[in-house]
Amino acid sequence: MKKYVIGLLFLLSIVLTGCRNDKNSSETVSITAYYLYNNNPVYSIEVNAYNYQNALEKVTTGEFEDRDFSHFTFDSVKVHHQVDGEKVTLSNHLSFGRGVVNTEQDARTIIRTLYEQDKNYLNYMNGLKASQSLQNPDNPRRKFSNRDGKLVGQLEKGLTIFENTAEVQAYTMADVEEGGVYYIGNTRPAEQAITINQAKPSESVSLDYGQEVTYSIPVTSSKMTIRVSPNFVVTEASETYQATIDPVLEKKGEGGKLVNVEGSPRLNAGRVLLDNSQEDTNSITATENRLSHLHSIQRLDFDLSNRTATTLTIKGYVSSSANYQIPTMETRSNGLDVLSETKLTVLNQNQGQGLYVADEQGSIVTPQVNSYGMNFVMVDGSDNTVVTGFKFALGRVENGTISLYQVSKDGKVSWQPTGRTLESLSDQPMTHAETLLEGNQITYVDGKTGSLALNPRIWGYNPQKQVKQNESIFKIRGLSDQYKYVLVPVKLAEGYSRHQSATEFTVSATSIQKAQFGNTEVNGAILDMKYGKEEYNQITLVKEGQSIHRPDNLVLRLLIVVGILLVGYLLVAYLMIKKG
Repeated sequence: MKKYVIGLLFLLSIVLTGCRNDKNSSETVSITAYYLYNNNPVYSIEVNAYNYQNALEKVTTGEFEDRDFSHFTFDSVKVHHQVDGEKVTLSNHLSFGRGVVNTEQDARTIIRTLYEQDKNYLNYMNGLKASQSLQNPDNPRRKFSNRDGKLVGQLEKGLTIFENTAEVQAYTMADVEEGGVYYIGNTRPAEQAITINQAKPSESVSLDYGQEVTYSIPVTSSKMTIRVSPNFVVTEASETYQATIDPVLEKKGEGGKLVNVEGSPRLNAGRVLLDNSQEDTNSITATENRLSHLHSIQRLDFDLSNRTATTLTIKGYVSSSANYQIPTMETRSNGLDVLSETKLTVLNQNQGQGLYVADEQGSIVTPQVNSYGMNFVMVDGSDNTVVTGFKFALGRVENGTISLYQVSKDGKVSWQPTGRTLESLSDQPMTHAETLLEGNQITYVDGKTGSLALNPRIWGYNPQKQVKQNESIFKIRGLSDQYKYVLVPVKLAEGYSRHQSATEFTVSATSIQKAQFGNTEVNGAILDMKYGKEEYNQITLVKEGQSIHRPDNLVLRLLIVVGILLVGYLLVAYLMIKKG
């Protein structure tokens, strides 16, 4: 019996050896890959790499073996292509086989064709090499991209095809080498730098709403397509273009797949379906809320085939709201679909806005314009309760002095220098400013304002009560992260000291989601307070003759409670042991 087992293992080793290619490259290199889709990094995407260097060398040199034409996987090649003995001719008239020599470029085209049509044969002819999974750089045990769309891996050097779980039919072919960086997905890095306001190549910038932006885009093909995010307004272009309303859904990664972001509108053949699913909101308002979640709305097509320009220049700005005439579809109660063109206004609810560039080869990594915001609640510093009746000037620090945000009567925005420092405000309180921020208001720094939204879905909905509650809070949107800002009390509620401290703050990608100086004792009075999503920063205000009472530290309070319980537990345990 033992002899039979040994013989069987010997025969199995011969079979497996025959399936493997003798030219088995073993040089391993470190690489980095990024999965980008529509210019955005995507989380959770799995990427597998297949090394086809052996197959490339065979197709280039013509050094095939008998088994490459006798294996059952070769039958599919006979079905798809013209076969004459040991020579295969593809539909593009390229050939491969024993004794057929190809240039490396033609060999790559042949490998690509075989991969798309006869992958099982290609894998056998390549030596049945196993695929290799790329890893998450933050945790190598995870085989998917991190929040930056990044993956890393140790791969064999040579011609490699990358597959991903998000786009099953898509793949990326590349020459893997030490330290290589590879882009998977439908977006590739720019070979020539795309810049905003002549900043560093392909680097996003942070600007206020309304600030003029100039994109400089290298012309890389005779036809260029520029998609425009919902709240970026194009004012000028160096070449003529055809503008089309062509909504594109924003995607995110979930479980290795691409899914629509939450709150996206529904599309049907390029039309936006009006949202009539919410009983407490009309279909126009509900649809407008969803449009802000789109990747882009407008498409600009440039035909540069008869142009000599090497750079395309596009100017515009980020707006707090943008108006569109959008093709829509609405299903009425009688079941009929009504098609129309509907004027819709999109409020800016995204930090990043801008252009997305594509040429005839696909999408290109394009820098964006980022603007941020912050939420505030007015709090009486002596008893930690919310208060109303205050108005504030918004300033930013420039070269050590304060410039105030100001909106003229015709709606133009400026930051007016005051010559005053932060330190001077405590000795000489500010008593006047042209533009003031107040409760129950959202201020967009392109000159627009609006009342805070009411929430009709809460229990015991009372709009008058909600408005009253909202008078203690306000929001600011559309600020650059390049400055330190300050809120200066100008108009005070009765009984409060004129000598109030100014509130200094900065904005960032997380300044709306996470409070820099919150107050847990007043969070319950804020209707749209959501931990980790929509948090509020305290503006401390003090009455005449009163002092500030700091709210208790919840972490410290919790530690004290845990400590008391632990001591009590140990004491009881000690007494029980002693008694026993």
